[in-house]
Amino acid sequence: MKNTRTGDFYGSVAGCIVAMILFNIALPLRHWTFGVILPSWADVLWAMNVSFLTQIAGNLILASYRPPWFHELIQTLFTATGLLGNIVFYVVFPLDFAVVGVYWLNTLLRVIMIVAIGVSAISLVIHLVRFIAMSVQNGFTTTEEFRQEP
Repeated sequence: MKNTRTGDFYGSVAGCIVAMILFNIALPLRHWTFGVILPSWADVLWAMNVSFLTQIAGNLILASYRPPWFHELIQTLFTATGLLGNIVFYVVFPLDFAVVGVYWLNTLLRVIMIVAIGVSAISLVIHLVRFIAMSVQNGFTTTEEFRQEP
């Protein structure tokens, strides 16, 4: 079996760095409401922060501890918090492109958000099923001997 430990480590570190950058970009934008961005933008940031902080914590843990079942559990959490962010953004929808005369863009973005919510929900189910299957099949082993290569 191919050893992917080094790649897994660097992937987790990179994911953590990206999430920290996005988290630090989102914080100062809390009161940024001009143009197409509505004041309700601040109502979405809590869900984005939950997603970013989950990504940071999960990737830090995965950098050093990555049995297959645990990796799937963390991926399930990543997907769940991303889905939460998508749903909150769709419900609040803090954008209004009618201000700049592009009315149809509001509808297009809402359709894209519905597709993103559907894809995230499917991904959540897949990760949850994989987590359960790995846990039942292999137990909560800490070795990577059961890891399946794509």
